[in-house]
Parts: sequence; C-alpha cells; structure tokens
Amino acid sequence: EEDNEDSERDALREHLYNARYRGSSMILELRSYLAFRADAARDNINVFYSLLGNELKAMNEYADLFTIEQEEAYKEISRLYGEYDVPLKHLIRVHGSDKYRNDAYVLRSELGPLMQDTLSNINALVTAVRMEINQASEELTQTAENTQRFVFISLVLGVLVTSVLVWLMGNLLVSPMQKAVQAMKAVAEGDGDLTRRLEVSGKDEMAQMAAAFNLFSEKIRSLVVQISAS
Repeated sequence: EEDNEDSERDALREHLYNARYRGSSMILELRSYLAFRADAARDNINVFYSLLGNELKAMNEYADLFTIEQEEAYKEISRLYGEYDVPLKHLIRVHGSDKYRNDAYVLRSELGPLMQDTLSNINALVTAVRMEINQASEELTQTAENTQRFVFISLVLGVLVTSVLVWLMGNLLVSPMQKAVQAMKAVAEGDGDLTRRLEVSGKDEMAQMAAAFNLFSEKIRSLVVQISAS
C-alpha cells in the first residue's frame, strides 16, 4: 500500500512539473505571436493551452493526496485556467486582424495577470509537494535511526544478560565441582581429612556426586579405623 501511494505521489509530481512547463511554454509562444504574428506560434499557443488543461484534469485524479492548502491551490489554478480561455481567444482573434495593435491592452489588463496568477499557484503547489516529500523523507530517516538505536541497545542488553547467565551457571556448576575435586585430591594424596563432607543440596547430578563422595569417604574412614584398631 505504501509503494502504491509513493507511485501515485510520483505521478502527481510529474503532472505538476508538466503543468508548469506547459504554462511557461504557452507564455513564450504568446510573446512570440505578439511579436511576429506567426501562425506556428498561434497554433503552439492552442496546443500548450490544451495540454495544460489535460495536466490539470490528470492532477484531479490524485485529489485525495492533496493537503488542504494544495486542494485550495488546485481549485484556484483551475478557476484561473477557465477564465483564461475567453481573453486568450479574443487576443488571438484581434491580433490576427487589422486591429492587432489593440491587443496589447488585452494582454496587459487581462491575460498577463491571469497567467501570472496561474503560474504562481502552480509554483506554490510544486513547493508544497516538495516540502511534503522532504518531511516524509526526514520522518523515514528518523524512524531508521530510532530502529538502529533500538537494535543496538537490544544487542548490548542481550550481551549483558548472557554474560550474567554464564557467570551464574559457572558459579552453580563449577564451584561445587571444584570443591569435589579438591576433596578427592586430598584423599588421594593421603593427607586428606576423611571426616570432611561435601554439602548435598538438591537432587541434581552435582548433589548425587557429592552424596557418592560422602559415602565413599565414610567407607574409607571406616576401613582405616578398623585397620588401626587391629
């Protein structure tokens, strides 16, 4: 769904850029027509005016992506585009006749301000879309940084917890085994205390080994006592 929305925003942005290009190109062709009264320039004016209308219609298909400000700007652009049609046709008609010198007034009083407002609104809409894209990019970057920080903290905590568990397991397993080894070593060397006993706690393997050692020591002690008595 996010990929689809990004694709739609890319399409909307492309229509915005195209609309700005169509509008600017129409103004250039209009100036050329006023200067040279060339039929090619007149035809280009109509072509770019029609293409600008097509871009505005295409943008309307993505109206659900507009913010409130962008929606207002789009409505204003569409209104100005509609108002531009009549004076544009009038200018072309007058400029193509013997009264072409009178169209300078039409250009200054009607077409110029209308087209300037249209381009200004298109530029404002483009700027708003760019700001929205930049904001979305910053939010994604912040989210990625937060995720990276969370992963790092989780890794550190995991290492600490694992270290504590290893230390505890070492104390629980290694310490009793060391005591048993020391006691057995003392008996084996012949100088050990046969009355020494290991602590028996629980029913695990270490407790069973301690009990077996205690039993072994007791039997050895009894045997030594019997031999000494005889």
